[in-house]
Amino acid sequence: MTAKITINIDDRAFEFLKQVTNNRSAYINNLLLEKEREQLEDKLREAYREQNQDTEFQQSIKDWDVTVGDGLDEM
Repeated sequence: MTAKITINIDDRAFEFLKQVTNNRSAYINNLLLEKEREQLEDKLREAYREQNQDTEFQQSIKDWDVTVGDGLDEM
């Protein structure tokens, strides 16, 4: 699905856009999707950082790691 929009950009940005691509819509769309991906990665990094500093969570992971191999030899 696509949406048709009208945007205003300054002349310098428009000249650059004309130089780098013939398909302005696809170029802008790809830039926006890349920015969205970067923001998601930033959020994930921050969440992992917080998770790494959560001592209660880290202890829970260690507790579960001990049980991972339990009973595998019995199968």
